[in-house]
Amino acid sequence: MFLSVVLCLSVLIGGSMGVHAFQREGNESDPFSVQYDEGPLSVVPGEKYTFTVQFQIPEKYYLYGEMTDIVFDGLEGVTAGEIIKPEGVLKEDPFFGRITPVYHDEAVLEASLQIPSGAWTGRKTVSGEIQYQGCSDKLCYRLMHLPFQVTFVSSRGASAVQPEPAAESAPPQKGWLGRLKDLVKQKDFGLVASEGIWLALLVAFIGGILTDLTPCVWPMIPVTLAIIGVRRDQRLLHNLLAVGMMVLGMSVMYSLLGLSAAAVGLSLGFLFQSLVFLILL
Repeated sequence: MFLSVVLCLSVLIGGSMGVHAFQREGNESDPFSVQYDEGPLSVVPGEKYTFTVQFQIPEKYYLYGEMTDIVFDGLEGVTAGEIIKPEGVLKEDPFFGRITPVYHDEAVLEASLQIPSGAWTGRKTVSGEIQYQGCSDKLCYRLMHLPFQVTFVSSRGASAVQPEPAAESAPPQKGWLGRLKDLVKQKDFGLVASEGIWLALLVAFIGGILTDLTPCVWPMIPVTLAIIGVRRDQRLLHNLLAVGMMVLGMSVMYSLLGLSAAAVGLSLGFLFQSLVFLILL
């Protein structure tokens, strides 16, 4: 009976403070779950608060201890202390070819935040990003950057929790060109694909053109033009066939590599993390 009363009071108090827990569930492109309290959190000025980030790691997966971190970029007078990480288990990693500490099942990171003293009202927002990288036995995922925001309110004052600000008017709708720019900058291609197959193909095509403009491609331009470039002593049909065969050959080769990687369930990018492969390349 006493336990039931305590639980009910906890729920009522938590609900009255309006504290929200952020939780990002794992998915196919990032199987690791991340959870933390984003507030608003009632704090006493001058005291310390421990910001906790909890990772849920699926079976047969692991997180790199060295790549798991909390990075603050906006503190609003709050002072961030040292990030406390779990010790981890040493593992001989096949992707990086060295022994490194890793986390299994669950990992909890803690950061000590010194709340500014003195009289202040309203809210203070601490922002940054949660960084982590993990692998399974077959493939290694890219380094993830998960942005976060935590809101603090002073427990001293007329009200610990300030009323929610009035809803702002919706921003003006972007045109198709602005929407296309946002999709090209999108890091998660799954969100692009959800907009439609034809739009995803257009974004992929634009991304390919932009890739051709990177500095590492420039030295190959004179070599390519010297071999299959347009020549005045050849007919237009010959020049078109030469360029078409080069484009077709590259398209078929990269498509086969992509289909092969998808078929065997491997990300071929992990090969570039191997020193032996880079030396042979």
